[in-house]
Amino acid sequence: MKIKKSSLIWSIIATLVLLAGKNISASNNCISDLEYSSPRNNSTSAGYNSTIILRYKDVISADKICLKNITVVGSVSGEHSCSFELIRDGRTLVLRHSIPFVAKEQVTVSDGNNPQNDFSFSVRHELTAAQIVEFKRENGELDEGNVNSKSVVLPDFFPELTVDLIDSTAEGNIFLTGPGGMNYPGFVYLIDNSGDVLWVDEVNAYDFKRVSKDRMSYFDDYEWFFYLMDNSFTKIDSFECDNLDTDFHHIEYLENGNALVGSFVYQTFDMSQWVTGGNPAAYLRSSIIQEIDSLSKSAVFSWNGFDYYDPTDNVHNSLTDFIISITHINSFTEDYDGNILISAKKLDEVTKIDRVTGDIIWRLGGKNNEFTLLNDSVFFCHQHDVNRLPNGNLIMYDNSNYTGVQPRAIEYKLDTVLMTAEVVWEQTHNLVYDAPNMGNVQRLPNGNSLICWGNASGSVPSVVEYDSLGNKLFELFIDSGGSPSYRAYRFEWPDTLTTNFFKKGTVVKPLLDTYPNPASTDVNVVFSLVDGADVEIVLLNIEGVVLESLMTTRYTSGFHQVQLDVSEYATGSYFLILNADGIKRTRKIIISR
Repeated sequence: MKIKKSSLIWSIIATLVLLAGKNISASNNCISDLEYSSPRNNSTSAGYNSTIILRYKDVISADKICLKNITVVGSVSGEHSCSFELIRDGRTLVLRHSIPFVAKEQVTVSDGNNPQNDFSFSVRHELTAAQIVEFKRENGELDEGNVNSKSVVLPDFFPELTVDLIDSTAEGNIFLTGPGGMNYPGFVYLIDNSGDVLWVDEVNAYDFKRVSKDRMSYFDDYEWFFYLMDNSFTKIDSFECDNLDTDFHHIEYLENGNALVGSFVYQTFDMSQWVTGGNPAAYLRSSIIQEIDSLSKSAVFSWNGFDYYDPTDNVHNSLTDFIISITHINSFTEDYDGNILISAKKLDEVTKIDRVTGDIIWRLGGKNNEFTLLNDSVFFCHQHDVNRLPNGNLIMYDNSNYTGVQPRAIEYKLDTVLMTAEVVWEQTHNLVYDAPNMGNVQRLPNGNSLICWGNASGSVPSVVEYDSLGNKLFELFIDSGGSPSYRAYRFEWPDTLTTNFFKKGTVVKPLLDTYPNPASTDVNVVFSLVDGADVEIVLLNIEGVVLESLMTTRYTSGFHQVQLDVSEYATGSYFLILNADGIKRTRKIIISR
């Protein structure tokens, strides 16, 4: 079950007052100039349910906001009734509209108090749930564990770990995840230098790491959000995207207590306007990054790749294809100046963006590279896990796809005045020649480097620790039958933990989706079973109260669809739970009229 904190009391009171439609008096300067808006002005890729974010230059207070003069009007859908939430920074106002926007319409946000704050955007034509499944199938993703089909706990259910401990390593234990697949389970686990498992949980997981002295985090691919745990492995909080499905790749916890998370967004796109032979109704995918407020769980910043990258920035995909993944953002981090560094894998690019305005500051690598490479023949390609080091340099895992160069961990010294990039360190492995995806590198406090070689081909080590001279200190082989580990980290952590193994048996993880979502009268519940199961479908409100429960029915293996009548329920957020022989999947649905 997702864990959420309550908003601040004053935020709740402000929201209730605004929803009650009370006339709040105002002076001519009751609202200051806008500093940032999402969607951005003239965006062409807003979603049907995009939350509108307004951040002002000055602190505003609820009793001074002339909200009656802020209007949201769609050229097709008409004027929208909105709820308002003032975020705890006192400058950010979140608007939620109850009726979805319409594809291709123009939406205008008008501020009668300060007309220079007016802006407009248009709405993308989103793919349906069925079209997204088609996108993933055509893009070869349904076998990669992103859609849970089956997870089997075998007699030797846990992967075989082989450790070659060559010399003394940095302090700490190893944090690992083994994403599951069609015929093997996924795990999130912690091991010591001997390969002994200190803690393990069976879940299709990604990005397991320590995020503070007594907090850990990982992405749960069964629930589609990031869990935050304390040092007893108790789940104490969760983060997900606002009004979007959360992407598994990365979460970045910020100094202000908020978190950066990502999502994939899909739309139809006329590629014939960009390339000769382009499909006029192509399916395109890009990425969104959101900053989620830790208390209200609302997005206070949202950055849409469709607004800043062109489809032709991707030089490896065929742009005449029907299915095109444009950016594939796989990491993002808060830079030393508070702005954000983005790793856009499909563009072979690191992009630095302004955290206040969303504007691009500079671009490193790829088609739009702005730096001169001083001492190497080729930039990184399809990279992962870009981070800023304390010495000011950038470090990343370079998968080196398409370059003819071995996969490597690499460190760059950047001069953002002269716009130069210099390679000051790199590390390869004599057995690793191909790593199509995944992987990361972590610079450890003593100067060592821990490298996860990703989904490297052949009988190669999954994780290796090197000293500053390139000597191997620790080598871990993972025989999992599937993906070895998405990433690997070493952090100091108590080693007196209770091992948490599981009983042998078979666990079926059903695929679950719903459409339309948002819905007004009926919701189609689509699910698949690898084996036959007794299935119960339950609808709950946001408080967890059961509103409807469909009678348990025996279903055979394969795809099934059930229609649920939601016409009697009020506009708002709900949860739909599918229980297949005791194994549960949950989807959030929106009812809107």
